[in-house]
Amino acid sequence: MSLAVIILTSPGREANLVACLQALKAQTLQGFELIVVDDGSEQGEAVVRTATAGWLDPLYLWRPNDYNM
Repeated sequence: MSLAVIILTSPGREANLVACLQALKAQTLQGFELIVVDDGSEQGEAVVRTATAGWLDPLYLWRPNDYNM
């Protein structure tokens, strides 16, 4: 089985991030790992944890908004 790694950047776009996470939940490929990189948003981790509760435990990385990702 192959493993897909999905990396999402999330600089303060919570609504778009939730839509993307819902689409990932609905797709049929199950062998993937999710990494969310947040470039300084204030509510990002809570949004990710709520949207993925019960089906996925993503790696969440937060950085201050000075890296211009």
